[in-house]
Amino acid sequence: YWLVGKTSESTRNTLQESLLGAIGNFGTGMIPKECIGKITTRHGTPGAVDTVWVKFMRNGEWTGEWSTIGFKSADQKPASFFGTVMDSVHLDEPTDELVYNECLMRTATTQGKMLHTLTPKEGLTRMIADYLATAEFLAGSEKLPNLDLAKAIMLQDGKKYEDGEGTPNKEAKTSRAVITIGWDDIPWLPEDEKERIIAAT
Repeated sequence: YWLVGKTSESTRNTLQESLLGAIGNFGTGMIPKECIGKITTRHGTPGAVDTVWVKFMRNGEWTGEWSTIGFKSADQKPASFFGTVMDSVHLDEPTDELVYNECLMRTATTQGKMLHTLTPKEGLTRMIADYLATAEFLAGSEKLPNLDLAKAIMLQDGKKYEDGEGTPNKEAKTSRAVITIGWDDIPWLPEDEKERIIAAT
């Protein structure tokens, strides 16, 4: 399993901390301490983990096998993404097409899954447009703005997502899905805090 952040520092401060806990206090994150095995560190970024071995559990029991989680960042050299086989990859925040495509290829022989969580801070990039133009929209995500623009961009780029009669190409929509999260999906954040953040941005 790969977890890929924007930079090595952001990977350490978000993905790594969420799963393992704070630096020096591993085992306080989403993965219990008793399930964490060997940890190797990443050179050049203090406190950053490169790979962690985690007990593979089935029905609440350890199978005796270990899963590995590798922490990577989109600012690494593209060659670092080559040639590996992955069951799953989680990309956090927008990334470039080369990194996205390489991560996708790593799951090809395992029929693995990719999760891409992002806030489109860089606007409607070509990669996001391609994704929106081919995805199924879940849980109200079809209300996203710029969907027609996304399809227009990709059609202009030579990709066709409709048949000759303008019907959506269902085959192109089978492997991608979009779900959005808004302020209403964060019930643990007080309303006055939401209002303060919205007013300040």
